[in-house]
Amino acid sequence: EELAEVDKKLAVAEGKKEEADAVSQEISDVRTLGNQADQCRRKAVKAREDYVRITEDYNAANTKYESMRQRFLNAQAGFLAEELEPGHPCPVCGSTEHPNPHKRAVEYVDISEEKLQNMQINVDKLRKKQEKSAGDVAAARAEYETRKTTYKGNSRYQRLHLRLLLVS
Repeated sequence: EELAEVDKKLAVAEGKKEEADAVSQEISDVRTLGNQADQCRRKAVKAREDYVRITEDYNAANTKYESMRQRFLNAQAGFLAEELEPGHPCPVCGSTEHPNPHKRAVEYVDISEEKLQNMQINVDKLRKKQEKSAGDVAAARAEYETRKTTYKGNSRYQRLHLRLLLVS
């Protein structure tokens, strides 16, 4: 009879240990979810920082390009205007009267059309990089929100922790 009682207690203890092990594993799983959510949050923050940096690079390159482009066009207009002669047709519009020809700026811009095109190609690459980065930010943010919702929606963690304490 004593032996039967000991066997019962042993079976109960083994059951409690198995239950405690299962609860401990579930707590570990929930902690993993929390860690994954935190990693996704850090990834989203880094993606946002990258986007800000890339946007600054794009804006700076685009501003420089637009400024150089405008100066190039103004210089081209100045060169054409210098060639105008009263009574001879304008090579752009064909008019023989030239009442207000463009005056070339004192500052001469020594920039080739090729260099201007290269600047435009660079700006286009930066714009595409910026657009990709914006997509990366959106994806990272969405993944974080999903992981955070999964983690916070999993209130098992607190219940499991209490059960583990009660079982021990």
